[in-house]
Amino acid sequence: MNGLTTSAGQLLSVRVAGAPPTVKDMMFSAHLYLTTLERFFVSVDAMVDSYAAYEKELQHGGKRLSRAELSLVRSWKIAHRKAARIARPTLSDPDNQEFVLILAGNRTTA
Repeated sequence: MNGLTTSAGQLLSVRVAGAPPTVKDMMFSAHLYLTTLERFFVSVDAMVDSYAAYEKELQHGGKRLSRAELSLVRSWKIAHRKAARIARPTLSDPDNQEFVLILAGNRTTA
């Protein structure tokens, strides 16, 4: 799934929020997080669906989600936790920074 793009550019990207990121944080750590995260999903559709369900849970709470959506949220949380555990130690200030996944046209925290 690496290098996913749309006709207008990259479909998924990651930024580092919190303490000011270094070039290494953006060029290495964010990339490591995204590529590690991608490995937990069988397709980009599965990853985007899981992330969309997670966003829905953040906005509306778990009571408005179907069983299938709750399963997708669990998948997202597991994948995010594992990817962050691998990539976070490479950040310049891991205690004060977090990874933020950005879908084309969207700016929501992962």
